[in-house]
Amino acid sequence: MRAYIEIAGGIALEKRELQDSDVREIGKFTRENVLNWMNNNLVWPNAEGILPVYDFHAVCGDIDIPWATERMKSVWAEAYPNGYPESAIMPYKKTRHATSK
Repeated sequence: MRAYIEIAGGIALEKRELQDSDVREIGKFTRENVLNWMNNNLVWPNAEGILPVYDFHAVCGDIDIPWATERMKSVWAEAYPNGYPESAIMPYKKTRHATSK
């Protein structure tokens, strides 16, 4: 099953593949649940450019959560008229923060 999120953030546009474990953590694939999951899990190397999340488009199998605004949908389409380059898509990876004793 293909699952991904296209994100329009503070200063960046990103597309991220979701792993099966991510989809399980999200639970029911709704706009609210995906946004809550992103707010709690955006630890990607370039998350600074994505935060805050202004809008997103998410797909999980046959569930398609559209952009909330036409403006962000247009921004994405103008930036990637031929689609987001597949070679640039990075899987979501959680990072563990080391703790010092």
